[in-house]
Amino acid sequence: MMTLRTYDRIWPTNKPKVYNYDPGFSDYQHNPIQILIIVTKSGCSDLLGCNWFDPLGISIKGIHSVGSDVQIAGILNKFEHLFSTELGCYTGPPVILNIDATVPPVRLPPRRIPYALKGLVEEELDRQCKQGILKPVEYSDWATPIVPVIKKDGSIRICGDYKSTLNKAVKPHCHQIPAINTLLASMEAERNYAQIDREAIALVAGVKKFHNYVYGLTFTLITDHRPLLGIFTTSKAIPNIISNQMLRRSLFLSAYTFELVHRSGLKMGNADFLSRCPLSAASDAVSTDDVLMIELAATPIISAEAMAAKNIEGPLIGESIKLGVKGMA
Repeated sequence: MMTLRTYDRIWPTNKPKVYNYDPGFSDYQHNPIQILIIVTKSGCSDLLGCNWFDPLGISIKGIHSVGSDVQIAGILNKFEHLFSTELGCYTGPPVILNIDATVPPVRLPPRRIPYALKGLVEEELDRQCKQGILKPVEYSDWATPIVPVIKKDGSIRICGDYKSTLNKAVKPHCHQIPAINTLLASMEAERNYAQIDREAIALVAGVKKFHNYVYGLTFTLITDHRPLLGIFTTSKAIPNIISNQMLRRSLFLSAYTFELVHRSGLKMGNADFLSRCPLSAASDAVSTDDVLMIELAATPIISAEAMAAKNIEGPLIGESIKLGVKGMA
């Protein structure tokens, strides 16, 4: 018995004649059986359907159920330290930081914590002190500001910003291999910014400016540059093809909870009022009558006597003069 594919490979031309043959099907005891067979001309693998099992006396015997309660309980008991909710201890070799003794200690003041995170940060600091992670001290030559990071469950992760303090004194490891992102960033020119880069820088600068007021809260960012919606969106992953600068900006904004909304530039008068406010009448002539200092005016604009009279009419200066005349000032 051979397949049609084998038949075509053996006799590509001058094929021998093929006759229809119906031998019938029988089991191992030569009992005739009725089985449905479907023959296809495709190169698929042969499949034995479930309807063949009973006529051929085939049955599947194996694992019908798994008693997982005993097994899971045994695993939990054996590796109890891995599933414990308590804080574990590091059991590896001691970690050593090689400090350059010539670098003077750096002591930075604490950063301002956003108002919405003050309570959470204090609770996290108290928790870590109780667990022995942090230890209160009266004085230290080194001081690094903390950076609170919001987790997905709403709790706070306390991180330290050592870029400006301890990192300057730690001796680098020998044979350090630079990261690929560092090499690519050094090859790119950052002098000329495209329009999308300028719009992205504006968003990042605005968020940095108001960090203490928006961090930890949900806020709205409005831009008139629609392509940024696909890069800084919070509902989709960061695009795979993106410049290193734009990737850093996207990662920076990912620490905030915001909604990026597009608004046409014509409808953003509050942001571009001075450059887009229409004039009542268009005129190409340059006015020469503008005076920036009263002293430079060709004709007196106001006299000293008139200014004194107006000041006396005012509620504050007029009342002060009256009290001075009465000797009560």
